[in-house]
Amino acid sequence: MKSNVSTKNPASATGTFAAIFPEFAPYPDLILQLCTLLKRHILRPGQLLVTAGDQNDRFYFIASGMVRGVYHNDTDDSTITSWFETEGGYVAIPHSYFKNEPSLESIEALETGIAFSVSRADLQHLQVTNPAMGMVGRAILVRYMVQMEHQLRALRMTTAKQRVDYFRVHFPTIYKRAPLRHIASFLSMTPQTLSKIRNIRE
Repeated sequence: MKSNVSTKNPASATGTFAAIFPEFAPYPDLILQLCTLLKRHILRPGQLLVTAGDQNDRFYFIASGMVRGVYHNDTDDSTITSWFETEGGYVAIPHSYFKNEPSLESIEALETGIAFSVSRADLQHLQVTNPAMGMVGRAILVRYMVQMEHQLRALRMTTAKQRVDYFRVHFPTIYKRAPLRHIASFLSMTPQTLSKIRNIRE
């Protein structure tokens, strides 16, 4: 998957950026201003945008590809997936980004793709100087809260099959594209259990 957003020519990128990140679509002037502040990242599977223990001081825009939140489980030395995000999404580690604390988890790329990021200082300045950023910020917050609600509800389902079915319905893109072991980790089941449920459905 490719992203045609280019920060080298912000004016021509406005339409593309708005198509990928629709929360910004009503504010083309804001997009132009933001594009001058963005850093471009080429994503490769396994690459970390944020490393656990470091401070997350940048806000990321996923233009293409998929990333996940992941943390280490000291009990059995495994890793646990805490969330997923795909193109058009926004990611940061809230406790680290907003409270200037070391991150308890990492942000890992699962696919080849492109992300953009803006520093916390630049984004805060933009929020002060351009009121439209506050409107966009609220729209992103609503989207984030609804998505987290669905992800938490998937985890609260009683049976493994219920969790898989709920995740499949509400996150079909992730269900199709994310590695099975990471979906299983997120849904608190073994890859073998998830594979069995998928095979029964198919």
